[in-house]
Amino acid sequence: MSESYVSFVNACLRKTIAAQDRFVLYGQNVDAGSCLGGLTRNLNLDDDHRAINTQNSENTLAGVGFGLMLKGISSAYCMKQLDFLLLGVDQLVNTWNILRGENLGASFTILAITVDGGYSGPQSSFNGLYDLCSIADIEGYTVTNRHDIPAVLARHFAAPGFRIITCSERLFREPVPGSTLAPKHITEHADSIVYESGRDLTVCAYNMAFPQAAEIQGQLTAEGYSCGLMGVNAAHITVGDNVREEAMTAGRLLILDDAKSRNKPYFGLVSAVSEMLGATRVKVMSYDDWTLCPNPDRFQPDMNEIRAFLDAP
Repeated sequence: MSESYVSFVNACLRKTIAAQDRFVLYGQNVDAGSCLGGLTRNLNLDDDHRAINTQNSENTLAGVGFGLMLKGISSAYCMKQLDFLLLGVDQLVNTWNILRGENLGASFTILAITVDGGYSGPQSSFNGLYDLCSIADIEGYTVTNRHDIPAVLARHFAAPGFRIITCSERLFREPVPGSTLAPKHITEHADSIVYESGRDLTVCAYNMAFPQAAEIQGQLTAEGYSCGLMGVNAAHITVGDNVREEAMTAGRLLILDDAKSRNKPYFGLVSAVSEMLGATRVKVMSYDDWTLCPNPDRFQPDMNEIRAFLDAP
C-alpha cells in the first residue's frame, strides 16, 4: 500500500524537529488522542524537544509562540483548522509588526490544517492562506506532495523568524502525490518547484491544487501534448522568474488555484506573462464556489475548457 500524505508529512516533521537543538511543539491534542489526525503522532521527543497539549485559546497560543521566540526558544503551534487562526489575527498583525524588526535567532511556525475535504460547513470552510499572509506581510507556504513537503519543511519549519505553513486535509488519507515525479529544479527558498518543462503548455499549481495540476499534465501528455508542470508553494510573494521562463518556453500558461481568496499573489505575474505572450495565451482557473453550507468543496477544472484553450490560436 502506498504511503499516505499525512504519514509522509509526519515523517518529515519528525526528522526536522529531531535536527533542532531545542524545540517546543504545542497545540490541542498534539500528543494525545488523534494527534491531529496523525499529523503529530509518534514524534519520539526527548527533554530537549517537548510536546505540550493545550486548550483552545488561539490568540493566546499565537502569543506564546512569539514569546518563546523572544526568549530564543524555537517552537511550532499546530492547529487542526486554519480558520481557527482568524482568532489570532491581533497577534499576527500587532505582535509580529513589533517583533519583525528585532534580531530574532529563534523560530516560530504555525502549522495549520486547511480543511478542504468538503461537507464541513461554515466553521471549517476557510481556505485563505493568501489573506492571512497579506494582513501583515507574513511568510506562508503550502505543502502538497512528496517533493515540496521535505523541501519546505527543511528550509522553513525551524528557520529563524515567523511563518505559517499549511497542509491539506482532503489529502490526508490519499497516497502522497508526486511519487512518480523527479523535480527538475527547486528554488533556493523552496518557493516553487519545476517538475516538467513543456513546449505546448505550462501548468502551474497554486495553493493545494498540485494533484489536479499533475492529473491534467498527465492527461495532456498522454494525448500527445508537450506539457510542463510547476508548483508554487509560497503564498506571500509573486514567484515570477521561473514561471515566466517556463511559460515562455511553452508559449502558454495555465494557472490552477483552489484557494478561497480574492487576493491572488499571481495577479502581477499574469499581467507580465500576458504582455509577453498575449492575453489569449494565459488562463487562470480558480475556485469559484464560496458556499458556506456543507458541500463537496471540490476544485475540478474542466478538461474540455483546457483543451480549447490549448488549441486556440
